[in-house]
Amino acid sequence: MKNLKDNMGNLLMSLCELVIGILLLINPTGFTSSVIIVIGVVLLLRGILNVISYFRTNSEEAAREHSLAGGIVLLAVGLRGYYRISQRCAAAQGLHGGIPGALS
Repeated sequence: MKNLKDNMGNLLMSLCELVIGILLLINPTGFTSSVIIVIGVVLLLRGILNVISYFRTNSEEAAREHSLAGGIVLLAVGLRGYYRISQRCAAAQGLHGGIPGALS
């Protein structure tokens, strides 16, 4: 029983990798696009929180932490990832005129 408890993390990681592998086999483009969109949303939320924390802290501490610059960078990267993949998915489905070769 102790051995099972010690290896629970490895077992959970193996199951996650198995599920991800199956999802990649079933629909590689859709799964990858979904992961990129989720990462974009997480970066957007983190960027918003960094910008808010910049304005809520005192000026010396905010300047030391560079939270405004970091927040703006995270917002830009998150927006780029989210909208670029969203546009490609929409183009592949024919919603934006069906741009040929949009996913290649």
